[in-house]
Amino acid sequence: MFRAARRPPDGDYYEIPYGCLVPKKIENLLVSGRAISSSRAANGSLRLQPTCMNLGQAAGTAAALSVQQLCCPRSLDGTRVREDLVEQGMEL
Repeated sequence: MFRAARRPPDGDYYEIPYGCLVPKKIENLLVSGRAISSSRAANGSLRLQPTCMNLGQAAGTAAALSVQQLCCPRSLDGTRVREDLVEQGMEL
């Protein structure tokens, strides 16, 4: 019940694409928290603690998938990262 009460109304939210965690010019690096790539308008809500924690979990999951798949984070499919996060019980 508590989780449902915290949820925004349907359609009143945004999603953060996996590509925001991957720097353009540096390989094998993921960036999370307040340092991710965003517009100025989006940055206001990205700096909230729950969002920073979720981004950290997403970056950690992507790093683990990169190691398992023997690839760099840039070549990961963001959909696969999302699926793993849902399996971990993360609300997206």
